Amino acid sequence: MVAGSKHGHGIRTVAAHRLRELKSDATDAIPALMVLLQCTDINWRSHAAAADALAAIGDAAIPSLVCVLHQDNPYLRLYAAQALDAIGKTPELQPLIDEELRKAEHS
Repeated sequence: MVAGSKHGHGIRTVAAHRLRELKSDATDAIPALMVLLQCTDINWRSHAAAADALAAIGDAAIPSLVCVLHQDNPYLRLYAAQALDAIGKTPELQPLIDEELRKAEHS
């Protein structure tokens, strides 16, 4: 449901919020949340909900978020940086995360 294009962004956003509540038990949903995070046809609330769910999942989401952190889209980088910052287990990426968070503050 999270990644399904037949569902509106409202439904997908609610599904992402529910997955956030499951925390690490929602590990299997990482691919679907990544699709939602990168979907260009939805609003920022859905992107934020996906990023929050990925942050709540924690360690298992780190590799996917790191990939997004290096993409060209500044909004995706911001959501990835926020999620990685919330997880707090990538000290080697903290300068890049901090840079993305600073960029958002100044825009």
